[in-house]
Order: sequence, then C-alpha cells, then structure tokens
Amino acid sequence: MILRRWFILLLVPGLFGCSGGNDGSGSSQSGVVAEAKLDESERFQEVKRRGREAANALKGNLFNAQMKSSIESGGAASALQICQTAAMPITDGTAQQFDGVTLHRTSLKVRNPANKPDPSDLEVLTAFQVRHEAGMEAPQEIIKETETEIRYYEPLFVKKICLNCHGSHDSMAPEVVDKLRLLYPDDQAYGYEEGDFRGVIRVDFADSKAATPARKMQEGDLTL
Repeated sequence: MILRRWFILLLVPGLFGCSGGNDGSGSSQSGVVAEAKLDESERFQEVKRRGREAANALKGNLFNAQMKSSIESGGAASALQICQTAAMPITDGTAQQFDGVTLHRTSLKVRNPANKPDPSDLEVLTAFQVRHEAGMEAPQEIIKETETEIRYYEPLFVKKICLNCHGSHDSMAPEVVDKLRLLYPDDQAYGYEEGDFRGVIRVDFADSKAATPARKMQEGDLTL
C-alpha cells in the first residue's frame, strides 16, 4: 500500500546519514532506522484497523440497515425520501462512536452536492476508477496523509439492490425517476451497472493516536 512505500522513502535518507566509519555509529544508525520502520508499520496497521471498523459501522448503519429496510418496506421512491433526510445524520452519528474520527461519503458522480469530492478525494477516486476500468482488482483501502490528518479511503461497488435508485433512468421505476428529479435536480449518480465502482467511504483521523506525527505526502506518491 502507498503508506508503506512512503514510510520507506522517508527512512532512506537516514541510511546514508552516517560517515561509514568504524566507530560503531553505523550499527547504531541502522538500529534507529529499524526501530522507526517498526513504529511506522505499527501505526499503519492501527490506521487500517480503525478505518475498517468505522467504515464497516457506517455500511452497517446506513446501507445494510436504513436503505435496505426502507426499500423493502416502502419501495425505492420512499427510500429516497428517507435517504435524503437520514443519510447525513446517520453518517455523523456513526462517526461519534469512534474517538477522533469523522466520516464522509463521496464519488465521482454525486447525488447530494454536500458529498462533492475535494482535490484529495478526486485523486483517490480517479485511481480507483482507472484500476476498475482496467479490470484490475481494487485494493481494500488507500491511505493518504496530510499536514493535519490521515485519510482512510475504502471503495464501494454497486450491488443489485443499488440499481433501484442508481441504475439507468430507463430501468428505474417511473416514480423513482420523478422523485430523483424532485429531490436531487442536479443528480449525477445514475447509469450504473452491477459491479461498477460507486465511490468511497472516507475516514478522517485527526487525533494523536492515529495521526501524529503528520507529514505531507508528496504528489506522485499515490500508487495502487
């Protein structure tokens, strides 16, 4: 994953920082580098663990519980109305279950303008989309670090049930299309097929446990 690659890049200069004399400093320097690698690896694993926990909680609360039950009980058009009013509160409420975490959902084709991606999101979304279009398996997560936070991104893919509201307009029930035009006049999130890349759940860490010390990832370090 990208964070591992970045950690190695950070540590390489230290390998060449000593003079290479015979006073034992080279061995000491190697020990420091090895310890730093271990610390960063543990930190990386902690970010992955906490990111997956938060993302899974949101998927359970929002997709598996709220949306699925709404479609089954009242149909897709009714679910759209509930989604418009409940999705953001459920997302924020799920984040409150975890210390130092905020949760977001975003996509290259958003339904709610409040979920519009920022430049960092776009970089990750594009990387996932390009890989998907090339027929390559998506990674389970992408992790990016800025000066102030760590972002954990987990991809979402279109399931059959999602097509009730995210398929082509021709394939959706007429009342669903009408409701979409009423609730989301600038909707972009349609025309999908089962298995398509839909977007990401983003978990932001700004607490000392997961995001300190924070360093800036240079452009071009994002690889899949």
